[in-house]
Amino acid sequence: MNCLTFQKFVPTSKGDKDFSGLEDAIRHSHFYAVESGDARCVFVRGSTVSSYETEIVRAHPNSDVDVVVVSPRPNRTVNQYHEALSFGQHSVEMPVDVTNLNQNSLEQEVSGRGDKGVTSLLDFVQVSHPVDHAGMYSFYRDRALVAFLRIGLGYYGTVTSVTPSGAMKAINQGMLLINPLRWWSIEYAFSTSNSAEQNKARYYDDVARMLHSTLPPQGKSGDEDLYEIPEGFVISTPLQALRAEYFFNKILGRFNSTPVFSLNDLQKARNKLKSLIVGILEGKGDIDKIFGNAE
Repeated sequence: MNCLTFQKFVPTSKGDKDFSGLEDAIRHSHFYAVESGDARCVFVRGSTVSSYETEIVRAHPNSDVDVVVVSPRPNRTVNQYHEALSFGQHSVEMPVDVTNLNQNSLEQEVSGRGDKGVTSLLDFVQVSHPVDHAGMYSFYRDRALVAFLRIGLGYYGTVTSVTPSGAMKAINQGMLLINPLRWWSIEYAFSTSNSAEQNKARYYDDVARMLHSTLPPQGKSGDEDLYEIPEGFVISTPLQALRAEYFFNKILGRFNSTPVFSLNDLQKARNKLKSLIVGILEGKGDIDKIFGNAE
């Protein structure tokens, strides 16, 4: 039996984080009033979530807040704001990117097996937290975890069973296969941030819940539950096509955005270029290399 596990994704503490302050700060912001009127789901993702400790902690000097809205609006857009988010008596001034996902496009991706793309699902599979409509968020998040598990498992050849830690490994490897630039946020969330163990635990719980509702149980592997991978479960869509479609949709969305390009975008592009170069030089397109280099 070829079982996929990954001990570095087994949490050593509980994933208890109180996000109520972050939720309140977002709900009382100007951008939320503008963007949430027709929202089917609102969540926050990325380093804003992985670094959060009762108020926002900047992962780096150019950190921004990434909020995602699912709505009937026809296009993927990224509208930019600059806000002073209030946390009790304190406030944090930061740029905010609000990404709109078209609900019909998201539903198409959910209905497919990779053949309908994964651009919107990649937003859901990242470290994230719901702000409004948590039930719908959880539904799409589970579907995203399944999709990227199917993508990531293909990286490891013939795998017949998987634990939650192994599924986390495959899911995050799947993210890297679609967007290699995500290595930094994966390393930060699960290794170098001050709340890495909590982030692992929260993600682990989500993955374990998804596996329990998706795959047949096979008993135990050590202290972890074990699940069978059915024949035909792995996505067979060529990864090059999925990756090309992802970046095409991201670029197309930028031309529907306000503003189309900004100084913040130039700073982010510079940082992403640096990240790409480091990723190539240090082999961080592979989960094992990321965590091996992070030790």
